[in-house]
Amino acid sequence: MAENCTIYGEREEAVEDRVVFIAKFAGNENACMISRSALDLLAKGNATSMLNIFDANRARIAEVARKRLAMNLGIMPMLTVYDFQSG
Repeated sequence: MAENCTIYGEREEAVEDRVVFIAKFAGNENACMISRSALDLLAKGNATSMLNIFDANRARIAEVARKRLAMNLGIMPMLTVYDFQSG
């Protein structure tokens, strides 16, 4: 059974064009980021704020963060378009 990944504390860093968030996985809190381009892909052309896109896609972002953290514990992952292109 795959371990859950809980995400919270998201905040927009517009200057850097990303949203940063905390992902709790395997008992650790990990700082993570998702790029604006990945959020735009998830938005499917619907213009809205990065935080609104993040909130609407929270479950999918958590799943991708869980997979990335399982591969690279201790490394702050930047989720990009490539993480969301398949599936």
